[in-house]
Amino acid sequence: MILSIVVGILSVLAVVLIGWQIYTLIDFRKAVKTVKLLSDKVNYEISNVNLSTNMALTDFYYRFNTEDKQNIEFKYIQHGIMTIMHASSIKNIKVCNAMVDAMITVISKPKEIILTKYNKELIFSIISNIKNGNEIERYGELLQKLALIQVD
Repeated sequence: MILSIVVGILSVLAVVLIGWQIYTLIDFRKAVKTVKLLSDKVNYEISNVNLSTNMALTDFYYRFNTEDKQNIEFKYIQHGIMTIMHASSIKNIKVCNAMVDAMITVISKPKEIILTKYNKELIFSIISNIKNGNEIERYGELLQKLALIQVD
C-alpha cells in the first residue's frame, strides 16, 4: 500500500516535470520569435540610416565642384548605387525609382565619364547586391548607361 502511494507520488512528479519542460520549450520559442522580430526591426532601421546617408552624400557630390572630376563622378555614382541598394533592401521602391531617375538625368553622356577599372568593377559589385531590380522603373536604362562609362 505504501509502495503504491510512493509510486503514485513519483508518477505525479514526473508528469509535472515533463509538463514544465514542455511549457519552457514553448516559452523559449516565443522568446526566439520576439528576438527575430526585434532583429528585423533593427536591420530595417540600419538600412534606413544608410539610405539617408548615401542620399545625402550623392547630393553632396553632385553639387561639389572640384578639379578632381573623375573622383567626384565616381563618388556620385557609388553613393547613388548604394542608395538604391539600401532602399531595395527595405523594399522602398519609390526611393529606388527617384534615385534611378536622378542618376539617369545626371549621367546624360556616359561615354564622357572616365573611371578607373577598379572603380567601375566596384560599382558593378555594389549593383549585384540590389534586390527587386525588376520592380525598379528604368533600372535597365541606368545599367546600360553605367555599362557605357569609359575605363582608363
